[in-house]
Amino acid sequence: MVRDHYQANPPKNQTKKWDQNGPTIREKKEIVKRYLPPLSHFTGFHSGQGPHPIYGSKTGTNLSVEGDQWYTFHQGHQGGGDVLTWIAIYELGLIRENEQPKGMDFVKTVNYCWEKYVPEDIRNGPKNGTKDTERGPISDR
Repeated sequence: MVRDHYQANPPKNQTKKWDQNGPTIREKKEIVKRYLPPLSHFTGFHSGQGPHPIYGSKTGTNLSVEGDQWYTFHQGHQGGGDVLTWIAIYELGLIRENEQPKGMDFVKTVNYCWEKYVPEDIRNGPKNGTKDTERGPISDR
């Protein structure tokens, strides 16, 4: 892997040694997805249209949920996404309704969900590499 190459051969201008003892952010995202509550936990309904749980609704139809995707029509602000996007917007306040979590906002969202929703034994277990340098597959359930 590229990570192993750079750990064994760091760039010459690098003053701090790079160390990765746990799962990467992509691996964390895949693990987090397994433990996130369903979208209905946040919206209050499974599918169809309904009132926005944060802002309410005069018509009762400013939030649309279809499977694990949501879309909002709140005061002209239109946006949507998956559960991670919902958390980034409404729990963490990192982005606006019409944006997707990117860069550090994405990392903060995944790390927040990692701490809040992933059980401690999974976070600290050797299967995801957080205690052991031997990294296991993330597909085990």
